[in-house]
Amino acid sequence: MKKMRFRLCPTLEKRVPFVDEYEILPNGNGRDKAIGERTCDHHCPLKETCKFAKISINHFL
Repeated sequence: MKKMRFRLCPTLEKRVPFVDEYEILPNGNGRDKAIGERTCDHHCPLKETCKFAKISINHFL
């Protein structure tokens, strides 16, 4: 699944577009889990060194 959302960038301290790409893994107890990656889609000179440019997604929905 792919979603684009505006989120707060801690480096720039403003809202920028992020693309969430994840797959949903069904869990037996009714809580599905999302696993994937959140990637910054903002054209920023700090993108190569920013630790928030790629964030792993691993949480229950």
